Amino acid sequence: MVNPAYNALYSMLGIGISSYNRPDELLRLVSSIENHTTVPYRLWIVDGFSSQQTLRVLRNLESSGRAEVRYRDHWRGAGYDVFNDLLKIAQEYRGECPYFVRIDDDCVITKDGWDAEIIAALDSDPRVGLVSCEKCNVRFPLSPEGYVRQVKAEFMAIRSAIINEVGFFIERDANEEIIAYSMDSEWMERLGYYGWKIKLIEDVYDAPNCGTDKRIASFAGNKERAQAQIQKSVDLWHKIEVAKARFLSPEIMDNSLA
Repeated sequence: MVNPAYNALYSMLGIGISSYNRPDELLRLVSSIENHTTVPYRLWIVDGFSSQQTLRVLRNLESSGRAEVRYRDHWRGAGYDVFNDLLKIAQEYRGECPYFVRIDDDCVITKDGWDAEIIAALDSDPRVGLVSCEKCNVRFPLSPEGYVRQVKAEFMAIRSAIINEVGFFIERDANEEIIAYSMDSEWMERLGYYGWKIKLIEDVYDAPNCGTDKRIASFAGNKERAQAQIQKSVDLWHKIEVAKARFLSPEIMDNSLA
């Protein structure tokens, strides 16, 4: 049954899952979306070149019509290639899906009517560009109006049209080295810089057993390489923060909370 809270202006809610070597968690998430979603939706999964076990699950989801799957033909290491692929889908289908929810494959939807809550939050103010949940708040206090400056990217609902202005995640430096793991913070700052607000709602999802260790273990079969890459990203993010502080005035930083 279609939830009447879903404005007739919108034809579909877009939902995109980033997938990489977590087949059990992926199936759990897809089932939770099917069980708790009440509005018309279109589901995409972008996979980051997983192993055969995950590919079998993806092909079954695709052949049964439960999701549209896009496969990468090579492995790039970090999840933000996949994240950007999802943003490109949101941008491409913004007419059909003006709102787009991006979810990590180790999350699970836990609340009936979660979709209507997201839609209502985005509808509440035309400058709300992103909606997330309380558990995604990184470290910033809420403004009096209920907005925040930073959220984790594991669960986020965006206004698809903002991508034309805000752009995509920065993935690599000039030497093609991976610079992910903290690039969601930079993207959120950019969101605020362009005047878009981030609004939080009560939690509608959970991540019962975050699969970070599983992903590190599958990082091209080399856990040490993964840990070194993470440290490199942390060091680079510190440099970005220093450079950004020189570029952005305190007034702009404060206003990015909107």
